[in-house]
This record gives sequence, structure tokens and C-alpha cells, in this order.
Amino acid sequence: MSNDGAVSPRSSRPIARDAAAGDAASQWLLGSLYLFGLGVPQDRHTGMTLMQTATHTAIPAIRAAIPQDPLSEMELFSAMLNLAEEALPPMVQQHGAAWGVASYKQSVRTILQALSGCQ
Repeated sequence: MSNDGAVSPRSSRPIARDAAAGDAASQWLLGSLYLFGLGVPQDRHTGMTLMQTATHTAIPAIRAAIPQDPLSEMELFSAMLNLAEEALPPMVQQHGAAWGVASYKQSVRTILQALSGCQ
């Protein structure tokens, strides 16, 4: 993050590295950043593709944790997209980009851990 509270391209590199390594929370976060052009060029297609990748990454652990009522990939993708569109912009607007993105990333990680049964 830059000193002025904005998400900088440099600060998005570790997120991109972790996303490429298969971290679902980072894939979800990076997709969200692309959706809104925060620290990366705004690109809805890339954002949606990254969120779809996060869905494919996370769904096996989620299904293993809740076998009695498994989420479909579409349900998880839809929930991820809704969260990005409803939560990230207000967080950034209210608290600035640096804090808003950091808080959003923690929320994403917490949600995925809860769904997959990881503590």
C-alpha cells in the first residue's frame, strides 16, 4: 500500500504471488481488486476469472468439511462475487484503500476457513 492509503501496484504483487501459488483467499482478493481497479488495472473479466479460480481452489475443502449440505461451485462463486461488490467498496470508501483492502482480505480468509472447517 502506498503512503497515501491507496493500493499501489507494488503492494498487489505479494497478493498476485500468493494467488498464483494456489491460495484461495489471495485469488479471491486479487479478483476483487481487478473488479474495482485497486492497485491493478480495472478488468472485470480478469477479476471474474480469478474469483472462479478461487472457487475451484476452495470448493474441495469446503465440501469435505460440510458433506451433508455441500455448496455448489456456482453458489460459492455467487457468494464471493456478492461479497466483493457489497463489502469492498464501502470498506475502501470509509477507511481508505490500505485499511479497507487489509480488512477485506482478513474477512475473506476468515470466511474460507470457517467454510472449510479450518481454525
